[in-house]
Amino acid sequence: MRYRKHLLLHGHVRAAKTTPTGEQIVLRYVAPGETFGLAMAIGAAHYPATAMAVEDSVVLIWPISAWRPMPLPAGEQR
Repeated sequence: MRYRKHLLLHGHVRAAKTTPTGEQIVLRYVAPGETFGLAMAIGAAHYPATAMAVEDSVVLIWPISAWRPMPLPAGEQR
C-alpha cells in the first residue's frame, strides 16, 4: 500500500521537515476533519514532511486505490 489517504478524526498532527542544517520547520498543523499525507498520491517523488501527533490522535488511513473517481460536471469528459 504505497499511496494512502490520511484523515485526522481526533487530536492534532504537526507536519514538519528538517533542513540540511538540522533546523526543523513546521509546514502545517492538521486539525480534525482535515486530510494529510497526499503528496506521493498526486505525483511527488517523496513526502516533503514528516507527520507527528502532538497529542493523542485518531487517524483513519485507507489506500488511494479505494477512492472513487470524482464525477465530472455535466457535459465534461475525461
